[in-house]
Amino acid sequence: LVWVAFVALVFSYLFIAALSFCAPCLVLAGVLIVITASFATSAYLFWCSRNDAQRTDLCGTSEGASGQDQVAAWAMMVVGFVFLWMGCQMSAWMETAVKCISWSCKCILATPSLCLLPPITLALRGVSLWGFLYVAFMLASRGISKYDWATQSSRSSYASEAHWADQALDLSPVEWLCLFGTIFMGIWVQGVITAWTHFAQLYTSQMWYFSGGI
Repeated sequence: LVWVAFVALVFSYLFIAALSFCAPCLVLAGVLIVITASFATSAYLFWCSRNDAQRTDLCGTSEGASGQDQVAAWAMMVVGFVFLWMGCQMSAWMETAVKCISWSCKCILATPSLCLLPPITLALRGVSLWGFLYVAFMLASRGISKYDWATQSSRSSYASEAHWADQALDLSPVEWLCLFGTIFMGIWVQGVITAWTHFAQLYTSQMWYFSGGI
């Protein structure tokens, strides 16, 4: 898992570096791939929906598959035409978007703090989430460990309580308050981490811009 995260991080930085130098080519290639894939899928589904088509495992073998393929083919054709229309009508906006992407990638590569921000943020979120989940599970297990099954007198009382798997959570009001407080603190800490990352991004990008970054 650690190696997967490391490889993903390396490839993400390589992709950012590629976007900083050839963003127009990559964006245009992405739009063309989406349009081509939509029309190619539509043509394939139309071929599969023919009555004389030799239906294979790729086309489907059920009797109602022909009608479903035709509906899906028309839907994919509409998607292809929509992306084609967007690419033709919004070419000026796409050029502006490409410039923004290129400048953003250059800003990230030029500022070490932004390069290190994603792994640092992920580590902080992971540590805080693990800690709060550990405390919450400990509080919940407190209700399980002290539950006396011998005192359970009726099925109705058992059904009226919150359950942890097949065991009831017999928590006192103070313990329920501590549990909800722990959950609230966990959400609040995650919000603080989000606010800190946003501040770091804004401050660093502004410093990069006013120091002649563009």
